[in-house]
Amino acid sequence: MEIRTENAKVLNATPCTYNGINFKSKLEMNIYKAIESEGYAPLYEPITFTIWNGFKPRIPFYKKNKSSRKMVLENTKIRDITYTPDIIFYAGTRMILVEVKPDYENDVFPYKKKLFRRFLETQFEGISEEHMPIYVQVGTIKHLKDFIKILKEEYNNEESERNIPSHN
Repeated sequence: MEIRTENAKVLNATPCTYNGINFKSKLEMNIYKAIESEGYAPLYEPITFTIWNGFKPRIPFYKKNKSSRKMVLENTKIRDITYTPDIIFYAGTRMILVEVKPDYENDVFPYKKKLFRRFLETQFEGISEEHMPIYVQVGTIKHLKDFIKILKEEYNNEESERNIPSHN
């Protein structure tokens, strides 16, 4: 895990600020506010998870150079694949990981979502159910309200503060 240090632009989104937090979109800000209004203490993009470790390749890989159009050896490190949930909050002993996605997803997100779900399964293997995180994808305030209702009814959680890095 590492602290998120920079924000990438969300396509067709309007960046905005609330309580000193710079959100990538109005939707993320409104979901954050709605979580606050339910009595939870959300954090915006506080943690970046490395869901697949990169490596320095040993097997030669050649490809065409864009400018010279000649075949060149590419031997640079293959970068890590990382994932940063939009919002994290705690309900009782459970960490709630919230991904804010409207109806459209970019072409990479479905793969990252699968990798992240597998990562969570392996990271929390052997952990008791009441301590397992919950991962939720919401696209509207209504989706969030529906999830909060499930959270309160199905998991019967009480709010609990945890020590995780602050956004600032």
